[in-house]
Amino acid sequence: MSNDSWPMNSSLSSAPGGSGIYAIRSLIDERCYVGSAVSIYNRWKGHRTSLRKGRHENPKLQNFYNKYGESCLEFVVLEFCSKIKLVEREQLFLDRLTPEFNVHPNARSPLGRKFTAEMIEKCRKAQQRRFEAERAAGIKRVSPMKGKRHSSQAKAKLRAARLGREMPEEVKRKISAALLGVPCPARGKSITEERKAQMRVCWIGRKHSEETKAKMRAAQLGKEKSPEHRAKLSEAAKMRAATPEGKAQLRAATKKSCETKRGSK
Repeated sequence: MSNDSWPMNSSLSSAPGGSGIYAIRSLIDERCYVGSAVSIYNRWKGHRTSLRKGRHENPKLQNFYNKYGESCLEFVVLEFCSKIKLVEREQLFLDRLTPEFNVHPNARSPLGRKFTAEMIEKCRKAQQRRFEAERAAGIKRVSPMKGKRHSSQAKAKLRAARLGREMPEEVKRKISAALLGVPCPARGKSITEERKAQMRVCWIGRKHSEETKAKMRAAQLGKEKSPEHRAKLSEAAKMRAATPEGKAQLRAATKKSCETKRGSK
């Protein structure tokens, strides 16, 4: 049995990853809760968050937390094991320790389980009803990242995690079908001058790489613009050219185009 343990109120910043069996143990008596997880670290965070918000799915554990606080609980890694052995090893510890906080005496895992189309539709409708009820009650969902910014280190991690990953065509088709007919949230809204200034500052000095330009060119190749789209582009170009800054940009672009043509001859 591993001796790795952390109080429920610790940060677990240096906790090892991996799947295995864990226990949430009372520090005032012999009671405990035994569970298994594909990622022990993420499961620890999930338990801590649910307990702090008072909505943990285990009423026994939540009642103990409400009465004694998280300082009286300890998170303990009992064993690291492979994903395919999680249920087997969890059941072994359930039989051996007979934890009082566990509601179910038998180990269960949703790993590998696939929902039927009927179950997915029921979940979708239930979620839709909840959103409609929240809107009717005037409850607005606020993103946990509102007003916050990712650190440079967090951005680097997110970038590395997405690098080389491509969305499957089937997923793309599902997203496209789900968004079909849904109006753009920005349609009909005008950008404030303050926001325009912020966007302008963000792009100052930034240039597309040759690879990005090639991708953009390839994406537009063979696409036909509608007369309405052409008219909008023309109007936007005229408005830009009417400003001193727009005139300077137009002269610079024309000069560059002429130089490119002369160099190619």
